Amino acid sequence: MEPSWKKSGRTRGNLVVTAFVMKSLEFHGLLYAHGYKITRRFGQSPIRWQIMGVLEDSGPLTVSQIARRIGSTRQGIQRLITEMTRDGTVSLTSNPDHARSPKVILTQAGQSVLNQINRVQSAWADQVARDVVLKDVEAATAMMKDVSEVLREIEKKESGHE
Repeated sequence: MEPSWKKSGRTRGNLVVTAFVMKSLEFHGLLYAHGYKITRRFGQSPIRWQIMGVLEDSGPLTVSQIARRIGSTRQGIQRLITEMTRDGTVSLTSNPDHARSPKVILTQAGQSVLNQINRVQSAWADQVARDVVLKDVEAATAMMKDVSEVLREIEKKESGHE
């Protein structure tokens, strides 16, 4: 049965973007499932892995900065940072720019876990890379970056933060 959104008299652009969104949601689910398989053996989750990766790439960040970088809510990230502080993968340090917003840093234990996860992910990426056209993946990555920038601009306009 054809989805209702395909029968609605929409423009070509509307149909193309909607098809992309639907396929992206399916793809996200697949990536999350694979990410979960990779991270669970180390007592982590895909979102914790993402947080550790952001901290490794950027250095100390506030909870709000982490949330913005990964497209999540501050409250959700705060809950995870509290858990990760308890298990020793991250720690908090003072923030000279804002006394009430400490910076989150990746601990040595967190870096060790991240390195283990990244080794497994590297083998997984090699496996995937053998069965795809790399130029297509590069083009898709560039296109997703472009669409992400458009979505961020729309979000800024809608929230009044132009």
